[in-house]
Amino acid sequence: MAMLDGIKVLEISTLVAGPGIARYLASMGADVVKIERMGYGDDSRLYPPSIYGMGLPFYAMNYGKKSVTMDVTDPEAGEIIKKMAADADVFIEGFKPGDMAKYGLDYETLSAINPRLIYVSVSTFGQTGPLSNKPGYDIIAQAVSGMMDITGEIDGPPMRVGTMLGDYVGRLQGSLDVVAALYLRQQTGRGQYIDISLTSALADMNMCLFWETMADIHLTRGGNHMASAFPYGMFTGKNGQYAIICAPNDRFWGILCKLMGREDLIDTPKTNSVTARIQNQAELIPIVDGWLQTFDNIQDAIDIMDAAGIACSKVYSTKDLVESEYFKARKSLIDIPATPSQLAKGAPETFKLPALPVELADSPEVVKSAPPDLGQHNYEVLGQYGFTKEQVDALQAKWSGK
Repeated sequence: MAMLDGIKVLEISTLVAGPGIARYLASMGADVVKIERMGYGDDSRLYPPSIYGMGLPFYAMNYGKKSVTMDVTDPEAGEIIKKMAADADVFIEGFKPGDMAKYGLDYETLSAINPRLIYVSVSTFGQTGPLSNKPGYDIIAQAVSGMMDITGEIDGPPMRVGTMLGDYVGRLQGSLDVVAALYLRQQTGRGQYIDISLTSALADMNMCLFWETMADIHLTRGGNHMASAFPYGMFTGKNGQYAIICAPNDRFWGILCKLMGREDLIDTPKTNSVTARIQNQAELIPIVDGWLQTFDNIQDAIDIMDAAGIACSKVYSTKDLVESEYFKARKSLIDIPATPSQLAKGAPETFKLPALPVELADSPEVVKSAPPDLGQHNYEVLGQYGFTKEQVDALQAKWSGK
């Protein structure tokens, strides 16, 4: 049995964070209706690469949902959304703070209609504070949260993390908050408002924040080596091969020294403590690099360290990961159906996408359907609220400006 069977979710958001929360809930069994703008829908429908006419980012964040097109700014659409919210469990929106109140679709209005409603607002900076109305994207959240300042080489500029980290952390945080709110609702009978700030979610991941607030220590970029442990970082082998080596305590440092044939480094004043190794890592990094460079294939060094119990790995490309036995054994990919429009363009019946990153023994991931084509479910969903096909056609023509 799926964990969220019978839970109804109404989503009005675009791109990654808001749609990602709704997609996680759908994967847990919830019924999700996505309200999209007339004409072009979620922005990510148009983002490359296009997979048989559908943007891959949209495909990844929206399978298992139904799509209904509306002009949310029209009061008539607002009244329909209120009817839909009246029997919904969760409402997710990703508009600029204040916009939903302007349309009469804010939490106060909808919770008066449905006190059990869990209402989620997702934005770059949250609904309060001096930056709340500032436009933002993931990279801005990375900048303001301090994550960019601690990412990159010591003598280089700040660098963004190589994925939309704020958006992905936001969808995880949002999913957790919704499930917790659903549990609390079982006890109180009431929903609640959830304000998700992508910047705050990223700041919570910034470990340097603890140094700043508790010890008044101002850490910044440390490259591929930790400022608080050594060896704990990336080391360089031959021909552009790299290895991660984590041997920060005295025991594992001693084992690594023996493997490298450098027992002399075990008890010297420069290396005989965690603090000493951190202070002298600029001198020690080339020594570890030099040992790795004696191997034509860095995997040979990895195998030797694995056998000795040292935590280590080569640096995988995404292709390496997908093809790895680890990924296959964890059943980390799931088959998602192609949409009707993709099938009409010659697409295969299914595509592979990352599955939920945890295995639930009694509640496996649910794939209810392909990502929806734009407005695919207009008749089906609006028909549930008393609209005939002719009425739906009239509304669509009105919202299209015809």
